[in-house]
Amino acid sequence: MDRYFDRCTSLNEAKKLYHDLLLVNHPDHGGSEEATKEIIKQFELFCQSKAGQQFDDSHKAYGADNVTAYADAMATA
Repeated sequence: MDRYFDRCTSLNEAKKLYHDLLLVNHPDHGGSEEATKEIIKQFELFCQSKAGQQFDDSHKAYGADNVTAYADAMATA
C-alpha cells in the first residue's frame, strides 16, 4: 500500500495531490475503485491529523494555565 500523503506539509499541498491522484486513479479514467477508495481514506486521515495538530498547537499557544483561568472566569461570569 502506498502512503500518498506522507510527504505533504500543508493542506493545500495535500489537496492538489488528492486531485491529481483521483484524476489518474478514478474508475471513470481507467483506474480502479479500490485505489480510489484508498486515496480518499488516506486523504481523510491526513485532514484529521492536520486538524488535530492545529488544535494541539492552538492550545499550546495559550498555555494550560491561561485556558484554565479563562474557563474559570467564564464559569463565574
